[in-house]
Amino acid sequence: MCLAIDEKANGCRITDPTRKITVTWTHVIFVDDTYLMHKFQDPEATPSEITDIVQTDVNIWNKGINTTGGKLEGSKSKYYILQWKFTSSGEPYLNEDTENGNRVTLEGSEEPTILQRINHNREPKQFKSLGTYIPGSLDNHYEYKIAQLKVKKYVKFLNSCPLRKNEAWISYKQYFLPSITYGFVAVSFSIEQCETLHRQLYPKLLQKLGYKAHTPRPIVYAPKESGGVGLIDFSALITVRKVQLIMRHLRANTSIGRLFTVVLHWAQLQAGTSTSILSDCKPLIWKVTGWSNCDKDCGK
Repeated sequence: MCLAIDEKANGCRITDPTRKITVTWTHVIFVDDTYLMHKFQDPEATPSEITDIVQTDVNIWNKGINTTGGKLEGSKSKYYILQWKFTSSGEPYLNEDTENGNRVTLEGSEEPTILQRINHNREPKQFKSLGTYIPGSLDNHYEYKIAQLKVKKYVKFLNSCPLRKNEAWISYKQYFLPSITYGFVAVSFSIEQCETLHRQLYPKLLQKLGYKAHTPRPIVYAPKESGGVGLIDFSALITVRKVQLIMRHLRANTSIGRLFTVVLHWAQLQAGTSTSILSDCKPLIWKVTGWSNCDKDCGK
């Protein structure tokens, strides 16, 4: 099935500025979830033309499922469309125009499924991938609320359980950290947001570990080998997780690694400097701002 859709589907082709590196994706599978990806090469394509591409690829996948005795349930599938527009200064933003006429029809299905548009707002139900909320604007608002809830529940657990020092340390390393850092490769929190999480968590955790609640932060974050507590600064860990993810995929030369290379090449071009953006720590003179910050510029 995977080989067939790679061969026959339109998929999504992404290239770097020199057109020397190309990544073609048709689908991604994780356990029982499958994501099909499509791209219309014409930048002036209408939503209806994009819908036709989606419908073609979805039915190719549906035929593959049918050969195994399965069936793609249209009511359980979700279809999203991203159509980009640009401000006069070249900054991208998502088109929010709503059109009710775009529908995907599955062969053998009686009713078509609406092709939903991903809006540039804070609606978490628009896209949730592997337990991580990623709205169309790439806003971390909802993921941060979930992180705060996880901290609150863990502090409640620390208050209610008579843990010994080693048990509190095990619960922090083996239960809490994997939970709170799960989405760090996909989302980012500001230093101020991380400090808020620290203030909610560390006073009680430090007491459980046998330290004063307001132990100086340099000691809290210092490794045990240096006489510190060995707790984690979330803002540093977010950076570490992202860098590790990129390095692993680049070294393994995976399709995700090649996609990272494409993104880095575009970022280098937009930076407008001959010095590598990965080797120079100076602030960039020019960089494209985040999508979620372009509302005031594009009049939305």
